[in-house]
Amino acid sequence: MGKLLDFVPPSASSKDRLLSLLTHDVCYSCTPDLAKLRYAGPQQMFIWDDMKSTLKMNHELEVQQDYDYEVVNYSVHTKDEYVPFENINSYGKEFKFYLPKQKTWRAAMKGVSGVHDIMSAPVQGRLLQCNLRTLSRLDEYYLNGTAFTRVLAPVVHWNAAARVTSWVWMYANTVDQLGKYDYHEKTHNLYAGITPRPVRRVASGGSTAFEVDAMNTTARVG
Repeated sequence: MGKLLDFVPPSASSKDRLLSLLTHDVCYSCTPDLAKLRYAGPQQMFIWDDMKSTLKMNHELEVQQDYDYEVVNYSVHTKDEYVPFENINSYGKEFKFYLPKQKTWRAAMKGVSGVHDIMSAPVQGRLLQCNLRTLSRLDEYYLNGTAFTRVLAPVVHWNAAARVTSWVWMYANTVDQLGKYDYHEKTHNLYAGITPRPVRRVASGGSTAFEVDAMNTTARVG
């Protein structure tokens, strides 16, 4: 047995091991149901914001289309109605788009004048089928559990000339993820880096739906 002071641990392997453990912890913290999903097969995900851009998604997640994920349907909308918004006051840390879960979120929130009178509607997006690696990377990107929450929600789409409803994953926001609660005023205040602007509406399924033009978005890639 060598002297303790003479022992030099292998720095490269230790560093790699530490990095592996940190990556593992981050993955589990953003994907707490990782063990449950590991043997559940490919997962379906509804994406509606600027991550619809293949360039942005591949760059941000370091994944490859048709290998890590595939687009099942390019025209899908939520069965439920929401009031999503674009953030026009991002300081670089906040997200470009938000999707509050509750329809009544504006009643409990100050600083929403930009979308205060907007009527709720379905949200248009695309349906992905992805492997566990892509789902975990999406959880990390959306800071699942902190900035967004991954939830199961019904979406409507066409399959073999039939209109079907599928329950799939999507990322949405709680009121606490959008702002801070003021105990004196008894209301939530939007975080300083969030200034909402309405998302455009398009014709969809005989009605209208909110849709992000991800191909022409000014969202930063890189």
